[in-house]
Amino acid sequence: MAIKSVSQHSHGGTYIPDEPIFMYPGRVIEVRTFVANRNMSDTLDYSDHQHVKCTEALVWRGLTDTDGSFMDCNQQVLDFHKQFVWVDCSNHFGWRGCDIRTPEVDAFMDDPNTDPMMWVNYIAWKSHVKAEAERIEAKRNADAEADRVRKQEEIKNRPEVGKQMKVVKGRILPKGTTGTVAFVSGSRVLLKDDSKWQDRKADGIWIPAASLAAR
Repeated sequence: MAIKSVSQHSHGGTYIPDEPIFMYPGRVIEVRTFVANRNMSDTLDYSDHQHVKCTEALVWRGLTDTDGSFMDCNQQVLDFHKQFVWVDCSNHFGWRGCDIRTPEVDAFMDDPNTDPMMWVNYIAWKSHVKAEAERIEAKRNADAEADRVRKQEEIKNRPEVGKQMKVVKGRILPKGTTGTVAFVSGSRVLLKDDSKWQDRKADGIWIPAASLAAR
């Protein structure tokens, strides 16, 4: 069991398949198919994104970044979470001479004793992937909540005629100065005394909207 990879060479305007080679023999763990948005342009120098069916094979690279069987003093052991990779087998560009890959899952899942080291590291890798997915989801939720709170604060502190506000930053007025919005012009606000904000003749101060917050 492996990923069967067939290279092609051009001959008379057509592509002729070469003898197949077998990648990751005995180490294909899983094959998955899904639909994704990919650039399907002829030369990849322009955009032609389409939703297409994709195929990937999960393989064990081995303990090292070479053959994964035995180690020597010059080889460095990979961290368990780097020992497993998804290999693209979608064959989207096989028609123009790219390698054609056909994955087939190995049967080791039925017998963990076939390769105990791969099995142990696979279990650890799955736990790592799950934990990483949960971390990303938690961060996504936290970011979404922070964004919701930020937008809520923006709405709350958005200057509107008749809204009572206070100065929270800037140098035009001392921080803590209060007033009511009498007029809004772009990013500037005319702030007047609460009791006189509707009096057009009453004095007011123009201040950047960003310097104010609701009170």
